[in-house]
Amino acid sequence: MTREQLAKTLRVLRAEKGLSLRQAAKLARVDAHTLGFAERGERMPYDTTLARLAKVYDVPVSRLVGDPNVPLGVGA
Repeated sequence: MTREQLAKTLRVLRAEKGLSLRQAAKLARVDAHTLGFAERGERMPYDTTLARLAKVYDVPVSRLVGDPNVPLGVGA
């Protein structure tokens, strides 16, 4: 998955949960700037960050890293 695809996925999932960027970052125990960089496609987050975000968004990590069998907009 490209950074741009991951960025879109993260933005969509956060919107589906109705969370602000700061709320999502706090729940995932990551810095809001880190999440912001990932959502803008500026940086690829570490695996631990992806795992924390997947837990907050209630999706498998494979959904974030581009499993082609899990379409965007479908939950875990």
